[in-house]
Amino acid sequence: MSVMRIDDAREAAVRRMVVRFETRPPLGELELPGVVRVSHDETRVVLEVSGELDPLIRVLARHAVRQLVFPEPSLEQAFARFYESDA
Repeated sequence: MSVMRIDDAREAAVRRMVVRFETRPPLGELELPGVVRVSHDETRVVLEVSGELDPLIRVLARHAVRQLVFPEPSLEQAFARFYESDA
């Protein structure tokens, strides 16, 4: 049996990030470990993010970001990921 704190479960969860840029998204620069591009259009990109945020934040800081949405995962999402990796 595994034991995980709620904060740890939330950190381990894959989170969705939506970024709207002033211009075209830098798609090549967003190809980072722990970052999966779900979709994109002319100025917006939807990512699934896990692991370290620092490399992604450094890429975003080099570009004009108009809007950034990165909600905390729900407890359900966090524990679903925990149980998937335990199976």
